[in-house]
Amino acid sequence: MKKLFSDVATQIEILKSKNLQINDEQRALDILLRHNYYVIINGYREPFLDNSSDRGNSKYINGSSFEEIYSLYIFDRNIRISFLKYMLIIEQNFKSAISYEFSKIYGHENYLQFENFDCENEKNIRDIFYMIGTMHNSLSKAIGKNEYITYNIEKYNNVPFWILANVVTLGGIINFYKLMKVDEKKFIAKKYFKIKYDELEDFMYIISFYRNISAHDERMYDVKYKGSLPNNEVSDYFNKMYGKNIDTKKVFSLFISLYTLLSKNDAIDMITDLEKSFSTLSKQLHSIKIDKIYDFMGFEKNFGEIKNI
Repeated sequence: MKKLFSDVATQIEILKSKNLQINDEQRALDILLRHNYYVIINGYREPFLDNSSDRGNSKYINGSSFEEIYSLYIFDRNIRISFLKYMLIIEQNFKSAISYEFSKIYGHENYLQFENFDCENEKNIRDIFYMIGTMHNSLSKAIGKNEYITYNIEKYNNVPFWILANVVTLGGIINFYKLMKVDEKKFIAKKYFKIKYDELEDFMYIISFYRNISAHDERMYDVKYKGSLPNNEVSDYFNKMYGKNIDTKKVFSLFISLYTLLSKNDAIDMITDLEKSFSTLSKQLHSIKIDKIYDFMGFEKNFGEIKNI
């Protein structure tokens, strides 16, 4: 059965018929016109739905309001922006570490050579050739668009890796790192991030997953990661503090990844940003407790205590 188009006024009446309070209809009209009914309602209604109601005729819990749903939308947008800020810091750190150490070993000319990667592992052979082609493709696309790339091509007919790395996607640089020789990966992971090389790969995949969500302005707070979070000191700390194993599929896995890789000061700033966002949302919720949102994200209220150790 096809869904029929409904104007905003009709959409509001439908919401009211489903037991959702609307305290300021004109403001609700303005919000839905600016942000889209599907984005606001379908994206953020879940915590406010009455689970006892028929799925085909969903109702909202008593006392729930449009304003609460919109507050959750704003909260999600704020944490997405905040997380993106720190993901970009890690992305730059990661690219800088790899480009510096790789260039130190293989120079700034003709560094994209098959033998400069982990080619002894037969499983990597096809991936190495594909990755090198992808890097050349990134370079080609940047010529004429990026002044540093264009300048180096025109003057030297060559682009050093520390310049090329800036136009390569996060997924591309993660794949580059994955295909580097193991000893070189170990050195980078230990020197720059104080962890094992395979842990660094896993953390970067988590960051890449949520970075794509942030970049496309998609809902984040309840999105689950399909991969796995490596065990490390940070995750062990929270397992002990919470008295249970943390849910490694929820947004909390991103928090642990960032906390592990960020400098101490940046990690504390991230926690402060998140605590403020949770506090603001808590004051705006009336029909449900903030605990429900913490649970959707895999957080506990005392997550910020780690900044004191």
